[in-house]
Amino acid sequence: VVPGPPTPYFMAVWQQDFGAHPGIVALRLFDDPNTPSRINLSGSPFQVDVDASLPGGRNSTRPRITELAPTGVGSGVGGVNRSETYHRVVFEVEADGQKDIYLVGINLTTVRSTVRITQTPSVETAPVVAYNPLTLRTMVLFERSGSGVRGQLLGIGETGSLLDLLASDFSLSTGIAPSVALQRSTDSFFASAEDATRLGLGCIAGRRVVGTPSTGTGTGSTQPVLSPSTAGGLLLGFLR
Repeated sequence: VVPGPPTPYFMAVWQQDFGAHPGIVALRLFDDPNTPSRINLSGSPFQVDVDASLPGGRNSTRPRITELAPTGVGSGVGGVNRSETYHRVVFEVEADGQKDIYLVGINLTTVRSTVRITQTPSVETAPVVAYNPLTLRTMVLFERSGSGVRGQLLGIGETGSLLDLLASDFSLSTGIAPSVALQRSTDSFFASAEDATRLGLGCIAGRRVVGTPSTGTGTGSTQPVLSPSTAGGLLLGFLR
């Protein structure tokens, strides 16, 4: 490794079968000006759902990764001479008829921390995740059967883990299909959800919800997607 300006790296995550069960895989990509796409692969894919705390015989599905991530000391040979991102990845875990949500913290080459987000008798699905660099906090949204969309806030670990749950999960809105994005230059997150073919936009400040994440648009609106701008604005996209 030659020390110098950091190369822009990206992380891709996907679901992949390992024998009879699906798992979650990540791979580092980088900006390569010598290829037509300017994107090239670096290293080998590594499995994300590997912690011993995960149930045996599990099906790990539907991964989502943060758009931004904190930086830390690089991994591998010469890592101390450069920094790299430590993304958060959320996914569903199904075992023994139960579905729960897990989150892992990864750097560019390995898993650094695994946190169980939910552990109730209910079925939890459809996780999404965002990281706020101003507060160093991570927000996970998910569906809980019979309870609508819930939120769970995490902070930098103080108990030996890289990430800690901050209090219990909280109610965000009725509905399904949550989407979350950071509100740049603030300590808040944007959120949206679908409810009876309508959706809206809300703001999450800590564990307090302002606005109506699942109410606002006309009927026939589904599958909300949020994309924040660097100036603090936001694009709400949806299918109609």
